[in-house]
Amino acid sequence: MTEFKGFKTKAEAEQFIKDRGNGKLTYFKINKRTGKPCGVGIDYCNAVWYGGLNQEEFPYCVQWNAKR
Repeated sequence: MTEFKGFKTKAEAEQFIKDRGNGKLTYFKINKRTGKPCGVGIDYCNAVWYGGLNQEEFPYCVQWNAKR
């Protein structure tokens, strides 16, 4: 299972990754040719669509694998 946390700035997200020791920085990114999310944009959109992340409040997101 993947967990995520939203951030208001890219610097906050990068600091969280450094403090935590792992994670993937994601943000909203659109492919100019197709108009669809691509790369890190797909993971970010999944956090918004399926996880309920507020896109306007948190433009950056860090995702990591949860340990069970």
